[in-house]
Amino acid sequence: MITTVDWFANSTFVPRAAREEVSRALDRYFDALAACVKSLGITDANVYVGGSLARGEPSVTRSSGAWRLFSDLDLLAVVEGPAAGHPVQGLAAEMRARQPSFDTTVFVVDAADFTGVRSFIGHDAWPMFEHPVVEGIRLRRPPRPRVGRRERFELFTHQLNSLVLFPHEEGGSPVKPARHHRKFAEIHLLKTLMEAMRISLPDRGAANFGALCTEPFRAALAPVLDSEQVSDIVRAREVYTGDFIPPVSAAEIIEHGLGAFFGLDRADEFSAAVTQAVTRRIEGHSDLLTLFQHMVPLLFVMSLPEYADDVAASTAVLAALSAVDPADIVDSGAAKARLEAMSAEEMAAGFARRDPRLLSDLLELRGDYYHHLGNHNFGRSFDGRYGTS
Repeated sequence: MITTVDWFANSTFVPRAAREEVSRALDRYFDALAACVKSLGITDANVYVGGSLARGEPSVTRSSGAWRLFSDLDLLAVVEGPAAGHPVQGLAAEMRARQPSFDTTVFVVDAADFTGVRSFIGHDAWPMFEHPVVEGIRLRRPPRPRVGRRERFELFTHQLNSLVLFPHEEGGSPVKPARHHRKFAEIHLLKTLMEAMRISLPDRGAANFGALCTEPFRAALAPVLDSEQVSDIVRAREVYTGDFIPPVSAAEIIEHGLGAFFGLDRADEFSAAVTQAVTRRIEGHSDLLTLFQHMVPLLFVMSLPEYADDVAASTAVLAALSAVDPADIVDSGAAKARLEAMSAEEMAAGFARRDPRLLSDLLELRGDYYHHLGNHNFGRSFDGRYGTS
């Protein structure tokens, strides 16, 4: 059971009053969680805290005179026997009903797969593996998953793909707040910018976002953001106010992150440089995980008004689509066929005008991507073509 945990150990800007108030609310939440698990008759599961809470840097917000947790409350439930059909599958809905002020998410993993949990999902939750909220089975804590360039790019493209694929306001662009799967558009844009900043030093990495305010990240970000602007973005993520405006163009921050990750010369024309870098990196790959992730920067390029007529990026997207192993396509076969039937000019023009059919087909492909990524990162399978760092 969790005893004493400083949920804000790595926070930089959250006020003391907010830390204390949210921590007390979390104590009540975890008591309610233990009671909920018991009421559901679950005895063969461990429940762990993951995500930003496990990292010690959750987001908070203030409303109606009270501080509350703004981050999702991510939980990892490890069960004996098949996860499919296990009663713990109903835990998230039950906790959202019992504790509606917390946005509870539960990821369910078979105990047999526990040692194979990978990427930031396992890396972030790892410190909590010695402090289960609920303990019904005895499990030895596995080694901490390694994270490197591959996993940082995975996390960055996870945020960026929603920014460029989900519908946007009339006349808007993907670097403005968008309608998408998150309740608040600003926080999604903010998270994308945080990951763009984090990949500015792709070989070093940042264990938490507060590290972005320190060297050597400040120096790496200096071409696009000064120290005060970096702090402003980190502060806006930690203490959400609903009125976030990037201190410089959001596109400029994302372009800087991509340039640093791919090792681009800032003097080179951005669209051509990104397209060439992606083409080199996906050469010889057939796995949807690698190919979809590298389509995302191309789609970002296509989303920028200054490159609306540039078909180099759409040509590279079509090449990536054609390289996907047919065995990796689960539900998006018809969508993929429609995409491949387009010319580069048609795809570029359709993306520029936010064509609903084109976006829908790309989102179907995205669904298959997350199917395989979930299997890979939750230890259900290992795709050696994609691998780990």
